[in-house]
Amino acid sequence: MDIPVLLLNFNRPHYTAGLIENLKQIRPRKIYFAIDGPREGREDDKEKCHLVEKALTLIDWDCNLKLSKNKENLGLRRNVKLNIDWLFSENETGIILEDDVRFGEGFFRYCTKILTQHSQNQRIGAISGNNLVSHLKDYPRSSDDAFLCSIFHCWGWATWSDRWRLYDDNIEFDDDFYNNRLPAILNNPGALNFWNSVRNSLINRTVNSWAWRMQLSLWRAGRYCVTPPRNLTTNVGFADDSTHTHSKPRWLEGFEIGNYSEVSSDLRPLEVDTNFDKFENQVILGIKMTKSLDIGCGRVPKNIFNADIVYGIDVRDDLEHNIKKADLVVEKIPYEDDSFEYVTAHDFIEHVPRLIYLPERRYPFVELMNEIYRVLKPNGTFLSFTPAYPQPAAFRDPTHVNIITEETFAVYFDNINRWAEMYGFKGAFKIISQEWKGPHLISLMQKVPVPSQY
Repeated sequence: MDIPVLLLNFNRPHYTAGLIENLKQIRPRKIYFAIDGPREGREDDKEKCHLVEKALTLIDWDCNLKLSKNKENLGLRRNVKLNIDWLFSENETGIILEDDVRFGEGFFRYCTKILTQHSQNQRIGAISGNNLVSHLKDYPRSSDDAFLCSIFHCWGWATWSDRWRLYDDNIEFDDDFYNNRLPAILNNPGALNFWNSVRNSLINRTVNSWAWRMQLSLWRAGRYCVTPPRNLTTNVGFADDSTHTHSKPRWLEGFEIGNYSEVSSDLRPLEVDTNFDKFENQVILGIKMTKSLDIGCGRVPKNIFNADIVYGIDVRDDLEHNIKKADLVVEKIPYEDDSFEYVTAHDFIEHVPRLIYLPERRYPFVELMNEIYRVLKPNGTFLSFTPAYPQPAAFRDPTHVNIITEETFAVYFDNINRWAEMYGFKGAFKIISQEWKGPHLISLMQKVPVPSQY
């Protein structure tokens, strides 16, 4: 493996030994081995740093090995910058591993492919080896292609020397960036509040993270990060002696290294996935994100409520546009209860039959309304946009089998009459408004509790 590798170490010889053992499956031919110095007044650090250096003897394959040792402790931020500068002063590309990072064998092949095939793509600022949310049930991607996102992760990563030069070790003092550019980049009040609090922590040195500064530097430069569709690295350093990762968060339960074979061998042009960014912000940073589901969505899900994350359902899937396949005449909506703030149906309801025999009697339209009610969050909104009686467009198309009137939702599926209960309707919608737009009846409804008398 010809890509140079930088190993960042401090005073944890057991982690260093584990990292070198992991590297034996790759046997990189060019290794930069960096050790931060002992902290002042910590005699135990001197011995531990010495043992870290002794771990070099575990590198038993032929390689060009370079060593950098700090006489005194620089701390994580200064040490990382110093040694990444060292790596890229001598190389155009590099892979960076901290002592507590572990990887699958596919991680190096993945990095090598991106570094070589996409070196001229100036939209890319870094290549992340880990995907922290691919193991979660609501993960919004199923594609096997690598993709671009705006979030930088450092549990095993790679980049080019010219992209590393974008790093600003004092970016927290750039008032113009924070006041005039970052709000437009994030476009979310919750995210902006979070990153303003990060800025304050960097200025006050309550958190002195190089990784936060790298993230902000990439945003300022308009760069993205390549991310694998399945996780390729992990961090084993959740312990009291870690600088930042003291305990494992709950969302990492079930997190493991995936197989590189899941990554497409033919990398198409890398696309930006904003849904991934929003999903990860919600899971990891706790930033509230609204979600909308467009049923019978066609090629691209509509987002009339400007939700942060948009999903679609149609009779064929399209993973690039976050569309799942389901025939909603006979199948359930493939999402959990209380998943969405919004559900929309544009030119779809009229195609759902009211009565079928399979061979038993079923009421698909009523069943679909139950499903819409189920997946909406409390007080969630449902919008139906459909050609309706008495407009000729309601009857003209031979696939229109469900003729909607102004009373269909207002009498059968509302929270007062609920006449559809006799056919198995289990929910209740408050009718917010109904209005006409050409031949289409636009019905806006809100999910409400079923009245107690029912």
